[in-house]
Amino acid sequence: MVKVILFGLVGIATIGAASLLIAPESASAQGLVPCGGETQSPCTLCHIFQLLHNIIEFILVVVVPIVAAFLFAWGGFVWLSSMGNPSRIKQGQQILLAAVVGILIVYSAWLFINLFLTSLGVVTFSGTGTWWKFDCEIVLPPANLTLEASPQNIISGENATLMWQLTTPASSCTASGAWSGNKNPAGGTETVSPPAGAHTYELSCVRSSGTETVSATLNVQAPVAAPGNVFVTSQEYIGNLGGRAGADAKCQDRARSKGFAGIWLAWISTSGNNAGDRIPNWPFTDFRGQTIASNKTDLLDSTLSSPIQYDESGNFRTAFVWTGTLANGTAGGFSCGSWTNDSSGDAGIAGASPNTTSTWTDGGNTACSNESALYCFLTP
Repeated sequence: MVKVILFGLVGIATIGAASLLIAPESASAQGLVPCGGETQSPCTLCHIFQLLHNIIEFILVVVVPIVAAFLFAWGGFVWLSSMGNPSRIKQGQQILLAAVVGILIVYSAWLFINLFLTSLGVVTFSGTGTWWKFDCEIVLPPANLTLEASPQNIISGENATLMWQLTTPASSCTASGAWSGNKNPAGGTETVSPPAGAHTYELSCVRSSGTETVSATLNVQAPVAAPGNVFVTSQEYIGNLGGRAGADAKCQDRARSKGFAGIWLAWISTSGNNAGDRIPNWPFTDFRGQTIASNKTDLLDSTLSSPIQYDESGNFRTAFVWTGTLANGTAGGFSCGSWTNDSSGDAGIAGASPNTTSTWTDGGNTACSNESALYCFLTP
């Protein structure tokens, strides 16, 4: 009896090992090897446990049912074909019993191993649907090659910077598209000033594992006169604007996307830096030609002649707007950590674009994790 049980277990182990050797690619494709690939995180101690767990699950899900079915079929055949022979009947019964005992031993061992791994903290019980789940942190390696154009929107005559970076140096890099020539295979920058139009810059870098190609697009507009000197952005942003400089860059980008010349600044205040001190003293008009305020004093008297509700394309816009600014143009005290914080636990003052009362700039606080637009003012 013991020999039969041992024979059943050895059979399960043998076929399981053979299955792993015969179909390693299939096992890997199903996630048997959980780390170390090009799109996988580096292997850690946790992944070793996960690999063992995956092997065991492969055996339990794929191998054991096949072996068990074979043993049940064999034992049943021996019993049914015994023709009343007591020894053959006993042999068939022993095979069936060995199969049942073997299954109980294997699955009990699986349960014990999972409980042991749970005690080590490398797995957690996630319910009977998926049983035990590994919590190995998956951190995908960054792309080896990146190419960015900054800013992405300019007008004719302005410069943009192309920056390419590599996590590992290449043997060579070649530019194509809107630029050409060999580029530094360790990374670098290049200043460009193309004519009006959309320009795609491509970069191909060769290293031992192959060739990688990336691209970046730079939009260049012919300069045109803006139909007004104040607009609300069509895009919305979380409270981390990249500081006041980041907010200004967003206004400049929206203006450049339409070819508007000049310097556009965001209506944004931080501690000790008032939005009202950044704008000129001249008449303010929206992008439909409507007067918002006759001068700077009029702008800061808590009442607008018309709301700032048209975006850089001249489209009507209703939005909450980051300001950090009171109606008199001074900092209000809530500015998402000087516009560098996007936490839901922090707040920034926001206005409402359809309003003409003081709430156009001071409509209350909103969480920095929310998205709001920006007011952009043209400066001399």
